[in-house]
Amino acid sequence: MFSKTNQKFRLIFGTVILLVGTTSICAAAGADGPVSDPVSDYLHANRLALVEARTIVTASGERSELLYGYVATDVGKLHAEEQTQDFIDDPDMPIIDRIVVRPELLTMTPRVSNSSADGNEPAADNALADGQEQPDGQDEAAE
Repeated sequence: MFSKTNQKFRLIFGTVILLVGTTSICAAAGADGPVSDPVSDYLHANRLALVEARTIVTASGERSELLYGYVATDVGKLHAEEQTQDFIDDPDMPIIDRIVVRPELLTMTPRVSNSSADGNEPAADNALADGQEQPDGQDEAAE
């Protein structure tokens, strides 16, 4: 079998590997790790469900906001930038826009439709998912 010294060495070695692995995972996740960026939550609540945001802090302490994801129109992309700027309320913070415009999102139907019994109801105006206003200028809450 193993001597007591050999067993202690294995136990210490295993503990060190476990601690190093845990530290590496935490460092890779960053300080905000699995916690959602508040800007992402704000964009999701404002009809930009496929857009994510991440606050980037450089080694020198400079901050910027990275936007990434998908929208159906250029207007949706512009709205994401505007809403991010409004939320962070810092005109000097740069916004890095990596949002991709995918027009085919306009023709996609929602996965689950609770409003139709047979499930054959066409999708609502998906352009509104990009934060666009109603075509006639009315707010959706007024309907």
